[in-house]
Amino acid sequence: MFHRYSVLLLSSLALALASCMNPDYDLTREIDTTMCVEGDVSVPIGNTEAILIGDFLHLPSFSFTPDADFHFSDHYDVSGWNSTFNNENASFDFDKLTLTLDFLNHIPLRFVLTATAIDVDENPVPEIGIELTADIKGGTLNNPSTTPIEIVINGGGDITRLDGIRLMIEAYAPGSDLLGTPIEPSQCVRAENIKARLQGKVDIEL
Repeated sequence: MFHRYSVLLLSSLALALASCMNPDYDLTREIDTTMCVEGDVSVPIGNTEAILIGDFLHLPSFSFTPDADFHFSDHYDVSGWNSTFNNENASFDFDKLTLTLDFLNHIPLRFVLTATAIDVDENPVPEIGIELTADIKGGTLNNPSTTPIEIVINGGGDITRLDGIRLMIEAYAPGSDLLGTPIEPSQCVRAENIKARLQGKVDIEL
């Protein structure tokens, strides 16, 4: 779903939060003050670009027809967030950061997704809890499946270590309606209607 695209655009989350709290505020104006955003705030983030199957999975071949018993395990890193959580102009203290999105699957494979937090060295950070269990139906280029999913990042650990999440992917053959559909390099996944919901506090230097 995302790799090193700035898919969730968390690098701009602090400014987005400030803007949504006061839409008339000129973010280019230089003033010496701090805005405290506290409580429960939701921010629209947007959509991702298409992520081709060759970037999403490390299959030995991208031109084949999966058998009914096909199963392949892989992972995909969504990273690059650390500069946000260690930003000199914003400090985060949150209970939960919830990301909601629609997962569009143009690949004729079923995916089961879970996730773990990772640091800048791509090592797991188990003390930062990630809640995600998603079952994604297979789709095609012209008729993708759409699955709403929710990713909850719990703020109990050292959030300054967080650089993103690692999606653990279990890929299976699609249902009987798509069984026999070839895998092709042009197939892809994407995320749309991404929203971030912050429950906690952000202090933003404006």
